[in-house]
Amino acid sequence: DTPTWLIQTDVLDRIEGAGSVERIRNFQSSAVRQVLDGQRISRLIDAEQRHGAQRVYTVGKLFDDLGGAILSDFAARATPDVYRRNLHRAYVDQLISLYTMDDMTPTGWSADAGYLRVDVSQSDMRMYVYAELMGLGERAEEAADGSRSALHRAHYGELASRIEAALDED
Repeated sequence: DTPTWLIQTDVLDRIEGAGSVERIRNFQSSAVRQVLDGQRISRLIDAEQRHGAQRVYTVGKLFDDLGGAILSDFAARATPDVYRRNLHRAYVDQLISLYTMDDMTPTGWSADAGYLRVDVSQSDMRMYVYAELMGLGERAEEAADGSRSALHRAHYGELASRIEAALDED
């Protein structure tokens, strides 16, 4: 849901003329990037291999949970507000970033903690992200076709186009 508790117009009108949408978009993008961090996904893949899918939180479950929460309005044919649309774009952009990444070399604290370089092009991470993007692209096209609003058709269509371009590029 839209974080309305962050949007106190009586306060915002006193301290800024504009910018609350962008500020919240930055928070949303940062949160999505942290959850869908490549090293984190790599550790989930490793944990599943070592302990079995029944005993650990898997990448597939992460995508089901996160995608289900972020994209819940796709299936409901809801009309997403600007904050939801920004969240959709943040999710798609991070997936595309993971998909197009070739290499993850840990730096700073992650290198000190013993994280290893991951060749993403040879990792199962790319397969998981590919599957998520494929499904998401189809759902975005369906949402665009089913929308009565020109704005929402454009939003969902643009998401589908971003995904298609990223998958075609690779």
